[in-house]
Amino acid sequence: PSTPLTELWFNALHGRLQRAWRSSEETILQSDKYPFYWQEILRDIFVPASRMESSRIRKSLQAHNPPQEDLWSVEPASAVIGSPLSESHIFILNNAIYGEELEDLTREQILGGPAVLSQVLRLALGLPHPKRK
Repeated sequence: PSTPLTELWFNALHGRLQRAWRSSEETILQSDKYPFYWQEILRDIFVPASRMESSRIRKSLQAHNPPQEDLWSVEPASAVIGSPLSESHIFILNNAIYGEELEDLTREQILGGPAVLSQVLRLALGLPHPKRK
């Protein structure tokens, strides 16, 4: 999080989502599918952004794909995930594996929760930790 690559990637993805929303808001609202295929995001955003930042990327891309049990833990993310949390270039969260378990939760429930997944998403989005009652 908060590297030139992730900021470029996030801004490019956000811009693309904004354009898609403006051009087909009604279609997006009526569909239960994502507006883009993962291949489009890789081809049109991630690969070009990686090339632009190639001098800053190590020879091998440092990716981390945490197991679901780590993401469901309510311990501090830094304790569960360790150094990959800050050292990875890309952090893989696989909706195909655990998306069904999350589909009935609201954005607020997911982002406001104590689980490592919630902590990682808040960190990636630059959101503050929720205030506990």
